[in-house]
Amino acid sequence: MKGMISDVTVTALQYRGEQSLAAMEPEIIDSNLIVVMSTFHNDAFLWMSKRGLESKVRVFPHLIAWHFHPDIVAVHHKDGGRVELLGSPDHSLMCIYGWLKGVDGRKLLHCYNERNFSSLGFYSLKQKTDQWLLEQERKTGYSIVEFDRKWSSHGAWVYSPNHPRSFVYADIIRQFAGKNSLTLSWSDAPDFIFDRGSAGMIWPVYPEVAKQFGLSCAGGHGFKLSDKFSGEPGKVISLEEYIEAAYKFYDAEQSNLDFSAAQSRISDAVLSFGDDISSAKNPYLGLDDSKFWKRSVSKLAFDEVDPVVCAKFIISHSDKVATAGSCFAQHISKRLIDSGFSWLNLEPAPKDMSLEQASDLGYGVYSARYGNIYTSGQLVQLFQRAFSLEDFEREPWVGKNGLIDPFRPYVQSRGFASREEFFEDLEKHLAAVRQIFLDLDVFIFTLGLTESWVRKSDSAVVPFHPGVLGASVGADDYIFKNQSVMEVNSDLLLFRSMLKKVNPGARVLITVSPVPLIATYSKGHVLPQTVYSKSVLRVAAEEFSQSFDDVAYFPSYEIISSHYNRGAYYKDDLREVDSRGVDHVMRLMLKHYTRLASSLDDSYSEVSLVCDEDNLDV
Repeated sequence: MKGMISDVTVTALQYRGEQSLAAMEPEIIDSNLIVVMSTFHNDAFLWMSKRGLESKVRVFPHLIAWHFHPDIVAVHHKDGGRVELLGSPDHSLMCIYGWLKGVDGRKLLHCYNERNFSSLGFYSLKQKTDQWLLEQERKTGYSIVEFDRKWSSHGAWVYSPNHPRSFVYADIIRQFAGKNSLTLSWSDAPDFIFDRGSAGMIWPVYPEVAKQFGLSCAGGHGFKLSDKFSGEPGKVISLEEYIEAAYKFYDAEQSNLDFSAAQSRISDAVLSFGDDISSAKNPYLGLDDSKFWKRSVSKLAFDEVDPVVCAKFIISHSDKVATAGSCFAQHISKRLIDSGFSWLNLEPAPKDMSLEQASDLGYGVYSARYGNIYTSGQLVQLFQRAFSLEDFEREPWVGKNGLIDPFRPYVQSRGFASREEFFEDLEKHLAAVRQIFLDLDVFIFTLGLTESWVRKSDSAVVPFHPGVLGASVGADDYIFKNQSVMEVNSDLLLFRSMLKKVNPGARVLITVSPVPLIATYSKGHVLPQTVYSKSVLRVAAEEFSQSFDDVAYFPSYEIISSHYNRGAYYKDDLREVDSRGVDHVMRLMLKHYTRLASSLDDSYSEVSLVCDEDNLDV
């Protein structure tokens, strides 16, 4: 907390007996507040009270979550101290079981599975975690159980059972400041806590465990070693390498090791070690139904197909959600509002304006009046303009009915009457956009197109050529651009980098619009150009989402456009998506990414979409 609380001196104690407190006595006496972990509170409080310091003591919750890493167990030296393996005091229960039973290390690899985890009681540890957190909440008065749901939406919120990640401490420190009427040195100070835990060993969340608790799809078997131990920051070893190292260590040190903690957990367990692995095994055997077309697609009614295997995070009702993108993104906004989620709308319509007028002027369509953001280039430059990171020309175009904002040409259908009105509205708009990116917890963005127009003078990306709007601007000042996968992916990486600098806890849910191009300026026919555009966006979205735990891809494009539904989700023009298709998409999004029931109200009414690209159909 040092450096984060501006008006008092706070000392946090790790109680290791009276000698540890005596060594810190001068610092303790000089401090305004003494923070003690709840599990050591009584002993520390007794020591403080003998010195008249009890009024300074503040209890801090001791946060432990066993269920993310249920395989962890302690091994002790026979004289009592904990044994370190690969620079960590944590050991694999499965690995110890295999070593004690004389199972070949290569064969043990196949034993890290759901059946054996269940046999060892791994999944029951969630109840132990829940009881512990509830006890800590009652003992300390901190809100923990509700925050546990928020933290779990990020995936595992600990590196190992009792080493929380920095965003967990950030929330607790905010509560600490509020409880003690303290002022944080800056409002988002807790978000920039130095994360010491990330330098230590980070235990993997096994895929079966991630699936059991609805966690991140990034579950795996990679063990990130302690930076100090490996001498190579960020070094990760495989499960096979871990088992090999553990077996070698146990073979060499067995006479000095006490495995009683592990043996008490495995005494009654009967594990399956599979068949002899001397012969090759078909790797597709045992895969779940989602991996096979017949079982998960062609044998099902098309409205029962669910291509979401697991969600990387959960969106709670308390999460602030912002939406942007192509026309299809408006369906997401509408359904989130109808389902009671905290949808950000930082440019609301004037109170006396009708809904029809408001929609026509871009109010309530997205989280701000930025209109349709069809391309990744538009998204990047919107962020840069909002935070003054790039100096793009701000002058309006001159249209037939008034001044036009080149970056959102259809939000003011009648045009701006004067330069003063234009710039006043622009400043208000960019301030709203800036606040959205600062405030949001989840950003849902729908990629729509790869085609755009670029101004030669400053590389500004605009959605339409000025000629489409009849604007009096030099036609030769703009060139046509059709993005590649590399260019879209580069934009998305840049956007995330900028977003995380101003909002470290932000998560991104990215989709691809299933709506075909209404027109193309490329040389080819609109049909193959549609396939090109959507293919580029789909590949870029996949690469982007696979790179980060806080970025997820949702398959709205596949649900609507894939041939399994035989075109049933498109209207007669083969472009617009009908209400059944929207319902299928949103039913699955809410099922997997929220805690709502999977079934939704069938009375969902069609949304009248605001689609700027309709103006291209001349």
